[in-house]
Amino acid sequence: MASDQDTTIAVLKKRVKKFVDDRDWAKYHNPKDVAVSITIEAAELVEIFQWVKDSEQDKITQDSAKMQKLKDELADVMIYLRQPGQCSGHRYWASRVTEDS
Repeated sequence: MASDQDTTIAVLKKRVKKFVDDRDWAKYHNPKDVAVSITIEAAELVEIFQWVKDSEQDKITQDSAKMQKLKDELADVMIYLRQPGQCSGHRYWASRVTEDS
């Protein structure tokens, strides 16, 4: 498995595109629907921590089923975060980095 050091944004974009294409989801990826989906997936990610005391958060990382759910929801958020630029042809990541430079 590749590490974060080995995985470029281009590699991630290619993997996400394949994931989306394999499921024929591109037809649903317009800016509004992607923004809604980001919100929904982020809520599902936060739900994992709902009602968990700060002192008990390590119980999540020690539970393999909860960790898998956390990884899955985080991956969903990351996939959708990439989509708005794909829908509209904008390169948001590059424009933000340029603005901050």
